[in-house]
Amino acid sequence: MRLGDTPLEVTGRRCRLPSLSGCLSVFFRDGQERAVPLFEGEPLIFKLRKNWTGEGRRIARTTTGHFIVIAPHTWEGTGHAPVEAHGCADPAFRAHYFHRDPTASDGNGDGFREWSPFLSAASIELTGHRIFDDSSDEDLFFGDPPGLESSPEFEWSRVREEAEHG
Repeated sequence: MRLGDTPLEVTGRRCRLPSLSGCLSVFFRDGQERAVPLFEGEPLIFKLRKNWTGEGRRIARTTTGHFIVIAPHTWEGTGHAPVEAHGCADPAFRAHYFHRDPTASDGNGDGFREWSPFLSAASIELTGHRIFDDSSDEDLFFGDPPGLESSPEFEWSRVREEAEHG
């Protein structure tokens, strides 16, 4: 791995990023290289499982669930912060914790004053009777099968059964 022109030390499958700006180059065993842009004016958004556990996956916009959002330390968060923001290895950034509940009717104004697209992410959500489930998997529904609800940005969506082998 390389951050810009600087090689990074990899231990196992992990490395420490000295900066969250620039472009990360990831090299694969088969010789392929993949460029992963880091902060370029938009926050880095990672979706996690319940209660911010496990490894997150990087996504473009928030929907519902648990998120860690990496943004410049100068950005001011809006809305309710369930967990205090933390510093990162790069002191120019902070890790913000957000939780968006699909059943909440408060308008959920979580985001940043410096970046408004965070507030208007398009989404498709499962709706229905959720029950408490302490596993780290996604929500568990009870009774009728869940329905789909989308934000107004969607005109149509195709829903089908998953293939036998995923």
